[in-house]
Amino acid sequence: MKGHSMYVVFADYESDTQHLQCFQELAEMIEKDVIFDDLLFMHAKEMSTSGAMQEVLLVEEDNANDIVRVVDPAAANIWSVGNLCDTAAFRSELGKIISGDADILPRSERTTPTFGDSLKSQEGESGGENEIFATEFRETILNRQSFDSVVYIYDPSCAVCKSMAPVWKQVVKNHKHVQTLELFAMNGRENDVKGVVVNSYPTLLLFSAFGKSEYREYKGSRTAGHISAWIHENTGNRFTKAPDSEAQKTEL
Repeated sequence: MKGHSMYVVFADYESDTQHLQCFQELAEMIEKDVIFDDLLFMHAKEMSTSGAMQEVLLVEEDNANDIVRVVDPAAANIWSVGNLCDTAAFRSELGKIISGDADILPRSERTTPTFGDSLKSQEGESGGENEIFATEFRETILNRQSFDSVVYIYDPSCAVCKSMAPVWKQVVKNHKHVQTLELFAMNGRENDVKGVVVNSYPTLLLFSAFGKSEYREYKGSRTAGHISAWIHENTGNRFTKAPDSEAQKTEL
């Protein structure tokens, strides 16, 4: 579990108020415990419903002891947690999951890729700072619901992309102060992600916080100032712009 987060998900959309209140109270209590510092509590309505995360929704509506699932997106493992309103039992079950002593739920069969799945991914080490591969896309972009994510998709052989390099570098620099925003680059020639359409290079996409089942594509002028303004206007989280500078005026 160390090195990445697991999600504790209240997975029943139609559950009664009593169980939702128990879940919220447990979340407030357990999130203060250092033993569970890598657990993130959330409601199913807040998460990206793709891949392993989608499977937490396969819950019997009338089974009150089976409305919470723990998900490890990196390993695509899922566990069921009962005893929702029994604090001691709930903590015990979470402890078993963390220690590897709990039974993993069988994974449902998926015959076709879903949004965010890797269709093609390069191997080896990343090509630069904040560079991601298609196999990392879901965990890094889609599953981090509370963060806004900007993805710069390029082709290393593209002349425009080479000219765009200092602009993108300045865009990243412009947002170093924003803790709720993450910016990534991905080699589109070597990586392909299901549902992410790239018609030309470079392509700049924004996956807004709490709404990552869709994305926006930047269509404006290729200057750091214009791109930064577009990001500021369209993110799910509000933030303060960095001061203007000559470097922000970099353009092709």
